[in-house]
Amino acid sequence: MFVWWGSSKLKIAIVNPITLTTVAPDGGSSFVGLEPIGHPHDEGELNIVEMGNAIAGIGNEVTIYISDAYEPEIRSTPTRNISIEYLPTHLKRFFGPAAIPFIPGLFTHIRENDYDVVLTTEVFQWGTLISALASIGKRTHVVIWQEVDVFSASFLRRTSQIIFWCTFGRLLISLVDGFVGRTTNAMEFLKTLGVPRSKMLGVISTGVNTDVFRPVRRNGVIRNKLQIDAKKRVITSISTLDQHRGLELLISAMKEVASEIPETMLMIIGKGPLKPRLDALIDKLDLRESVKIHEEHLNHEEVCALMNTSAVVVVPTLIGFLPFVALECIACGRPVVSVFKRGLRDFVKNGTTGFLVEYNVEDISRKIKLLLRNPKLSSRMGHNALELCKRTCDMRVVANKFVDLFRGLCYSPNIK
Repeated sequence: MFVWWGSSKLKIAIVNPITLTTVAPDGGSSFVGLEPIGHPHDEGELNIVEMGNAIAGIGNEVTIYISDAYEPEIRSTPTRNISIEYLPTHLKRFFGPAAIPFIPGLFTHIRENDYDVVLTTEVFQWGTLISALASIGKRTHVVIWQEVDVFSASFLRRTSQIIFWCTFGRLLISLVDGFVGRTTNAMEFLKTLGVPRSKMLGVISTGVNTDVFRPVRRNGVIRNKLQIDAKKRVITSISTLDQHRGLELLISAMKEVASEIPETMLMIIGKGPLKPRLDALIDKLDLRESVKIHEEHLNHEEVCALMNTSAVVVVPTLIGFLPFVALECIACGRPVVSVFKRGLRDFVKNGTTGFLVEYNVEDISRKIKLLLRNPKLSSRMGHNALELCKRTCDMRVVANKFVDLFRGLCYSPNIK
């Protein structure tokens, strides 16, 4: 149940410097992280922009701040209640935009605009520290929305995270109003960092635009675009083509699936430096008729159509941030098979909305085959997934939860 606060309008800043999954090429020069490869395609399809639009749509004024390293190919049409600013990113050689973009101009924006609330993403970000410092002595409330739930596997990045927190962690805790986890795992991670219970404001999931990602009637348009035979049963994986994403393991599992259920087709959607290696593996395993890689951009409607055409969506990665694709999949009412477990435990309920599997060929292929051979089980899991999405990660639900939280902060007599 949402709290009703009347028609009071809030002025909100969302600080989300990074909007694109990045890949680390060989020979990069940045000390921590690297230059992003490419740019986001369509600003309007960015998850954080969709959330900003949802918050603005219920009567608030929203400004989103992003690193200029992530300027998109296509800008959105401006609307009255939301604006998007791309801030100059400095010292790229030392603070790579792919990891911790340094955007000092944010200080002036926060200081001069008298926001009611600044929602900033992640504790290990210059944008978070700058936002907290800029709010000193002002009525602005600062909330950190935490996605990271474990220190990075990369030695350099992990070291930088630890140094950042040891240097600025206590200051951040004292300056901000509180922390919101995107998952229960993120909240547990914050506890290990020493964030006190009094600053824990609960869990609010990443949102999904359910006006776009939804169950739709299957049609042949997406099959024609991707050249998928009408008789093929589709398995989909949407991922950056990077060595850490588990795609070689998934292709190897597909060998097992195709040998027993030859009418299946694995569609991998994404681009990245691993493409030549994946092509070589596909040839080696003689899977040219069973595995395809599509590197061209698909818009959200096309991704939705592909998910609805798919029998199952697979998330093979072990590391990284919360895979948004899994949330988009459950919004389409399809089951997920995921190697990634940490944050997805909130959404992929093992045996109920999908399967959380081990990082090996046998378990991945076994669960895929189980769903392919049991359409009633697949349908029931998809229904359960959709109901879970409606309760937890529908973008309207997420927007209302944040607005209720923000109004509670702004209008409580006990909080600055």
